[in-house]
Amino acid sequence: MLVQNVPQFVIDVHAKLNVSENTSDLNLAEHIDTFNTIFAQMIEKRIQLVCDKVQKELKSDIFGLGQAFYREYPAVWNQQYASQWNEKFPEAKIVIKAKVTITQTGLVGKDQNWKEHPGT
Repeated sequence: MLVQNVPQFVIDVHAKLNVSENTSDLNLAEHIDTFNTIFAQMIEKRIQLVCDKVQKELKSDIFGLGQAFYREYPAVWNQQYASQWNEKFPEAKIVIKAKVTITQTGLVGKDQNWKEHPGT
């Protein structure tokens, strides 16, 4: 997408998570929406860090966003970006949108072998 003559990319991430074991007292099922949101935010932040690094430090379009832009807007690409994508790429806006779904909560309950120590 082109917003105020600046390429903008939206990267949609969909993840399904399985919690194989939860030995805390927390009932995961009661808070599943909260955990889905927290995990989605964590994924967005990590991917954004990678995008910032490749844009600002490496200045390298390792994701092929220029190719995606060309496929969507070939005329604009050829007129404004083809010869100077390496200079324009660091200015592009990349938005990460993650959606996480916890599909299974696995074994739930205190670990029978866990011994609580004072102060922990």
